[in-house]
Amino acid sequence: MTIHDTTHTSSPRLTTTAALRALVGDVAEFDGQFWERRIGMFSAAPELTDLVTEQEMWEAAECGLLIRPYFTCFNNGVREPLDEIATTRWVGEREIPGYIDADAIRTAFAQGATYKWSQAEHWHPRIGEFIADLRHSFRGQTEAFVFLSPPGITAMPAHMDGSHVFILQVAGTKDWNVAALGDTTTGLPERYWRSRIEEDRRIEFSLTPGDVLYLPHGTPHHAQARDGNSIHIAITVEEPTTLELADVVLADCLQHTALRAVERRYPLDEPRRFAEQVRAALSDFLDDGIRPDDEYIADAVRVISHHLDD
Repeated sequence: MTIHDTTHTSSPRLTTTAALRALVGDVAEFDGQFWERRIGMFSAAPELTDLVTEQEMWEAAECGLLIRPYFTCFNNGVREPLDEIATTRWVGEREIPGYIDADAIRTAFAQGATYKWSQAEHWHPRIGEFIADLRHSFRGQTEAFVFLSPPGITAMPAHMDGSHVFILQVAGTKDWNVAALGDTTTGLPERYWRSRIEEDRRIEFSLTPGDVLYLPHGTPHHAQARDGNSIHIAITVEEPTTLELADVVLADCLQHTALRAVERRYPLDEPRRFAEQVRAALSDFLDDGIRPDDEYIADAVRVISHHLDD
């Protein structure tokens, strides 16, 4: 494995699962030395290169059942317009737009576009089984994105993701340029959108089948396939933000009996007295109503994923 240090300082406990062990090998070492701290390159278990094939990706397109948001195409950071890669189908007695157009996808790919699956764990059996086990290792929303790229094209300029990323190379070769951040990770993509990674901070990797590259939250990166088509799976782990955690704690607080009692008295008390009652109710909640941290983290993770699970 290769170690590249960054300035991350925290290391939450990770739960060992067969999936995480297959991805990074020694889970204890990864937890203690890499997670949130260092860029690292690992060798995956051999079976992970069988999670998906190029033939499967084209068969899924030809089948025609993929629907947005589960597929897209993009080239140099620009997404193909949906109406150019999707079609409308009759389902029952309804006309539904957004189904994949296989011919349009093949044309875009031939012109240099990357063909991407999103949230493949929702519908691809092998990827779904792998992610279902892997998500038990983390306290964050875990998803899988599959990229089929032609050679010689940079699909996306340098950018950052608002999540930790495991890049699993499944087929072909892909060259990656990444950079460690400075004193903090913001996870704001616009910081590196359409910009270059500074020469003195650039780290180069060439991934071949079975290689895994771990990028801590907010690591700038871009990539280009070499010597034929490339398939990689980007496994993302999005942890709750401070505001998302605060939201679930506040929602709990608003349901607490002490605050409910104060609410029933509004607007009978004058504002100063009412403020004192709210302060006392908040104190009561913090003393005996607040739940364990892990429960709030789990709730916040559900909030993150809610828009995908409806």
